Amino acid sequence: MNQKLTEILIEKGMLFKKTKSIELSKFTRSKSYSALFAVDMKSNNTLIFIRDALSRFLQKDVAILEEISNLVADDEGKVIKKKLFFYNSQICSKSLNLLKEKGWSSYAFV
Repeated sequence: MNQKLTEILIEKGMLFKKTKSIELSKFTRSKSYSALFAVDMKSNNTLIFIRDALSRFLQKDVAILEEISNLVADDEGKVIKKKLFFYNSQICSKSLNLLKEKGWSSYAFV
């Protein structure tokens, strides 16, 4: 999964000084998510999530994603400046708006 995430980040032109893979099994049982903690070129802490699933991303999934990201930030002991979310399934427009309100940048990939 990390190879796929690396390819997506390169395709989107996102470069990072440092990356660290996060083991999400401590926070959720879901197998459709993977995550990276990264530091960008401006030294901003960035949390990157990728969701590789067939089911539609709904508002309840936004709450789950937000909860997992808060748990990861607490575990890392860092203040997260940027949150990126990559998805390959359909997404509800209300969910997309809710992600924007909560400070997430969302990107679709194939």
